[in-house]
Amino acid sequence: MTGQGGFTRSEVYEMLGLTHRAVGHYENLERISPAGRGREKRYSRREITRLKLILRGRRFGMSLEEIRRWLNLYSEAGKLRQLMAWIDIADQRLDALRAERAELAQKTGNFRPCAARLRKPSPATGMSRRTATR
Repeated sequence: MTGQGGFTRSEVYEMLGLTHRAVGHYENLERISPAGRGREKRYSRREITRLKLILRGRRFGMSLEEIRRWLNLYSEAGKLRQLMAWIDIADQRLDALRAERAELAQKTGNFRPCAARLRKPSPATGMSRRTATR
């Protein structure tokens, strides 16, 4: 951390693995508000934490609007309410992922017998249908 009361842009990019463009995008969306202007911007620990939470939310599949509402809970209702909301969001996302996994299992189950039939040699040619089409 620099002696001027915060992290520089370069430090933020390196620390979080973000690009200049990504950080600027979150600034434009007002998800973070660094102090200063231009090259003199400084990012506080609060801004770094918000960026980490934004990245976590994105990895978890949250939209930027959902992340905005979730981040605002901290200032509106406190840390406990924000944590409870995260648990609710996590439960909903896990339910959705389980449903997707079940759907994929069903689809792959449908493809397996078809693929097995296509791999069997044809009695007329002795070649598999797959080889015959190449």
